[in-house]
Amino acid sequence: MPACRYEAIPLLVNKVERLKPKTVLDIGTGFGKYGMLLREVLEFPFQRFHKHQWETKIDGVEAFTGYKNPIHDHVYNKVYYGDILDVVHEMPKYDVILLI
Repeated sequence: MPACRYEAIPLLVNKVERLKPKTVLDIGTGFGKYGMLLREVLEFPFQRFHKHQWETKIDGVEAFTGYKNPIHDHVYNKVYYGDILDVVHEMPKYDVILLI
């Protein structure tokens, strides 16, 4: 399922916002909800509304290619499609990793 329970959203987003990471990896992007929410709190307060202005690198990993959608293309810098064990060797280091 490309979604999760909504109750965790405020706690998680607030925590990441306080950390002010420069790089984030979202493992199991699903629909792309957390990528979108993190863009909103890490970019929009600084008037960076357009992709070419974004300073935070947010990548994702999604094992199920059936979840691929236009949100992935817009919100994430890069989405790795496949099993994390198969793509981990291609990835840089990240300040924050989400595994929700």
